[in-house]
Amino acid sequence: MARLPETVFDASALICLVRKERGWEKVASFGLNGLVSSVNLVEVAYRLRKHGMPLDAVDPAVRPLVGRIVPFDDQQAYLSAAIHGQTRDNGLSLADCACLALGLAEKAVVVTADRDWKKLKLDVKIVQIR
Repeated sequence: MARLPETVFDASALICLVRKERGWEKVASFGLNGLVSSVNLVEVAYRLRKHGMPLDAVDPAVRPLVGRIVPFDDQQAYLSAAIHGQTRDNGLSLADCACLALGLAEKAVVVTADRDWKKLKLDVKIVQIR
């Protein structure tokens, strides 16, 4: 039986799921075993705090929604730099490049709320949630 591809959640997708924003059902349809880069976890924690969630509530809200938090290593650092070089005109952030690097490294589907990612010419499947 063929193995299903991994799913990598962008910070925007996880935040949408935690806050039950428009499109959260689509994120949930990918299951709760997806991957998230530790770089994107920083963004999730920062943005949830900005929306008023206490820091000590972030981990219990996020951890059950992901299968694995992937440490940002040297391979992902160089891949992120390469992605940034290829997409510099698209205004991607470091966190965006880290998410896409994880998706490329894992040959995974990347789930995001960022509409501009569909314009990217990268060898990774990107699914937009809204």
